[in-house]
Amino acid sequence: MSDTLAFTSGSRLAEWTHGVQPSVLHQAGLAAQRSDSISFALGMPAPELFPAEAYTQALTRVLGVRQVTEYGLPSSALTAQIARMMQARGCPCGEERIFVTAGAQQGLSLIASLFLERGRQIMVEEYSYGGILQVAAPWQPDVLTVPIDAESGLDVEALEQQLQAGARPAFIYTIPLGHNPVGVSLSLEKRHRLVELARTYQVPIIEDDAYGFLSYTDEHLPPLHSLDDEWVFYVGSFSKILAPGLRVGWVVMPARFQHLLGAAKNAQDLQTSNITQYALASYLEHTSFDDYLTRLRTTYRERRDSMLASLRDHFPAGARWHPPTTGIFVWIELPAEYNITELARRAPLEEGVALIPGQAFIVTQPQVYQERHIRLNFSHPNSAKIREGIQRLGNLIQRM
Repeated sequence: MSDTLAFTSGSRLAEWTHGVQPSVLHQAGLAAQRSDSISFALGMPAPELFPAEAYTQALTRVLGVRQVTEYGLPSSALTAQIARMMQARGCPCGEERIFVTAGAQQGLSLIASLFLERGRQIMVEEYSYGGILQVAAPWQPDVLTVPIDAESGLDVEALEQQLQAGARPAFIYTIPLGHNPVGVSLSLEKRHRLVELARTYQVPIIEDDAYGFLSYTDEHLPPLHSLDDEWVFYVGSFSKILAPGLRVGWVVMPARFQHLLGAAKNAQDLQTSNITQYALASYLEHTSFDDYLTRLRTTYRERRDSMLASLRDHFPAGARWHPPTTGIFVWIELPAEYNITELARRAPLEEGVALIPGQAFIVTQPQVYQERHIRLNFSHPNSAKIREGIQRLGNLIQRM
């Protein structure tokens, strides 16, 4: 065997890379690129709502600033704006605790790198965002799962039982508001109990709050970090509320970890793009971001309601879902007679509709599940496309 063939066969690659396949989400993204398709697959904001003119003006303002083209520290103007956003989010924090990252995904990666060693445990919900597993994969962790329910969220009692039995994960990862994929939000009572367990057992929590600014009710559920700022790492992002292409997120961290997080980021990319940081800060300084978020929530609430109405009209009796009060996903359980894998395969081919089957989010041992769920996104397609897409899916389900 030649050296080249030996290398490409994987024999010289790290052990964790063996067997890695393209993700279902990646494949769905390719399917969604068809011009005639309707995509409910990816968790993306509505591109037509991006404030292109205002952001272009902000970019123009900063291009003449010398620092934007050089190496540098995180933009103090941006951290000040993020601090203001966190205040509005119910989580006041000093600017010194805000750490700017190249998207929330990098935030997860940096935090994980502080705690993970080969073979350590991590704890996640049984349905979860796959990005956290990609982050942890090089350490080949022992993944512990906790049940999650579409009505009440993370099963905190089950989590406590695992800790009482001796589990000591490097961290607990959770999406407590507008959960991806389940769409549920954790109650205030459960939030208090979860952070209490983190303190008692000295286990850090990574709080992924990608959807925290997209709430459609008047109920205020505080971030976990606001309940405990010593054991909770808050991870925020502009990807779901502005544009994923900006690749800007942030971590609000316990103060004692600041220098360590800085060292971890230096090892990855030295810094988040200065041009993007300065432009984003200028945009936030010269516009009313609160008004923008209000318009965004109004639009997404309308699209959510269009999807829920269409589901009632076109999906079979026995299908179940819970209207999400936050976030951008509806999590649907179909009756047992429908093959979810086959539905996800046939939908783009026969109806030009892309969706994600529930098994894409099962953290461990998907073969033991008789998976009956699909996840549908309502933020990216407009209401007309939502109605058409749900009707197409309903027609396909009737033929199955």
